[in-house]
Amino acid sequence: MLPSSDHGVRPRTRHLPAISPSSRTMQPRLGSKVDLDDYEAADDSERAGLLGAEDGSRGDDFFLRGPQPGRQRDSVAAVREQVSEVTGIMRQNVEKIVDRGANLSQLEEQSEHLASTSDDFYISSRQVQRRMYLRDLKMKIALAAVILILMLIIILPIVLKS
Repeated sequence: MLPSSDHGVRPRTRHLPAISPSSRTMQPRLGSKVDLDDYEAADDSERAGLLGAEDGSRGDDFFLRGPQPGRQRDSVAAVREQVSEVTGIMRQNVEKIVDRGANLSQLEEQSEHLASTSDDFYISSRQVQRRMYLRDLKMKIALAAVILILMLIIILPIVLKS
């Protein structure tokens, strides 16, 4: 038989902490809450303390005051200046790429010319090598003929006398 729930057996449930109605809304995780009235009533040193800035430079906070038209114009002008600066740099880069392409095509033409010149040099050097070989062969044959003639002149009379 299975035990029933009224005989001292506890049901299996998780015990969660009670949630109050005020804690159901999510609170922002800021170091401190800054009220707009407090901000406007405070002097510069107090503003720095409220905003968490040591030098008070964040006196006109975007989140407290909202967008300011003069500041937007300045930021738009700054963005335009940056865009024009980047555009100028990109134009310079494109000019460099075009120059590089022209240099590469010129280098390619020079390498083709060098290749054809080297082929011509190879052919002409082979022809010169053959000519020099034949000239050297002719000299060796002529020298051998002269030595043979001299030997015949010297040895023939000695052999004929005996």
